[in-house]
Amino acid sequence: MSSISDTVKRAREARE
Repeated sequence: MSSISDTVKRAREARE
């Protein structure tokens, strides 16, 4: 399941 991984990666990039 690469849904949490994608969410975390996107959330970290969106936090910038």
